[in-house]
Amino acid sequence: MTEDHFRLLDMNGDGVFSPEDYHSGDKETDRLVQRAAKMIALFNRINTNGDQQLSFDEVKTALPYVSQATFNQFDRNGDGVINREDFQQAIAEKFKRGDRNHDGLLSPEEVQTAFPRLTPTMFKRLDRNGDGFLSPADRNL
Repeated sequence: MTEDHFRLLDMNGDGVFSPEDYHSGDKETDRLVQRAAKMIALFNRINTNGDQQLSFDEVKTALPYVSQATFNQFDRNGDGVINREDFQQAIAEKFKRGDRNHDGLLSPEEVQTAFPRLTPTMFKRLDRNGDGFLSPADRNL
């Protein structure tokens, strides 16, 4: 999990992802945080060897209905595992597609197109420099 994702999940900012974070006061945000927690639990269940990457064998054992073709869609760099780099590449591609005016920033409107499930509360948490846009600079603060 990236620092940005952890910061999104740690809704009360106490440095710990816990059940208290499921109650931000915004129903949609709470629903997304709960969904993310389930996805993290699923990842941990699939990642049987604890190396923080998912091989096709691990995925196939836990989720027998997943085909090699589907796995390959998530393995962005084609190295045979799904890892943090694959996830970051997928986010970067979505960011680039969402940047309609090609200024290197995502406005709140562009974010809604690229990441429709990202709530205004989450947008504010990701906009670390508070300029009203999401940019690569927000990850480096």
